[in-house]
Amino acid sequence: MVRKIIKWVTIIFQSILIGSLILYIYAFFKYKNNWENLDDKLRGNINTYLIIAIISFGIFVLLKVFDYFFYKEKKQKQVVLEKYIPEEYQHDEVIPSVQKVETKEEPPIPKERQATCPNCGNVVDKDAYICLSCGILLNKLEEQPQHEKVIYKEVVVKNKNTPTKSMFANLVLMVLVVLIMFVAYDYTRNNGVFFTHEMTE
Repeated sequence: MVRKIIKWVTIIFQSILIGSLILYIYAFFKYKNNWENLDDKLRGNINTYLIIAIISFGIFVLLKVFDYFFYKEKKQKQVVLEKYIPEEYQHDEVIPSVQKVETKEEPPIPKERQATCPNCGNVVDKDAYICLSCGILLNKLEEQPQHEKVIYKEVVVKNKNTPTKSMFANLVLMVLVVLIMFVAYDYTRNNGVFFTHEMTE
């Protein structure tokens, strides 16, 4: 919230800086041929825009410095997980067969769990790992859980900035407002910079 206020105040003083410089340059070129013969009050009014520009520039720089030192990009540690598989174990490793296991007579297998051995054709339990008749491996061994290796890396998290286009549009709008305010104020003065001839005629 505080930084948002600082940004808007920065835009305001930046607009005042640009607007006052535009008016000062315009007035300077308007009266450059008879600058030495100008009335002191009129010359002072022209120099007022230069003074406003200098003060606005100073405040603008201070706000930028304050924003940089107190709200600069901060480095944060980001956790990156990488899969780590022990070299002594590979999941794609296949055991072709095991020795036949001699067991006692097993109870009959329910029909919903019956399957046919692809090697000997005997009825086996579909959840069994090996065929008790021929010893072929039916299902792969359960995969061992993978070990995770945590690596800490420093990454730069950039601050979210307002889109450039909208900031530029706001700046242009503020400059126009400043120009209108300065010109309107100049119109009310006896020794105005822009309306001197019109008021004296």
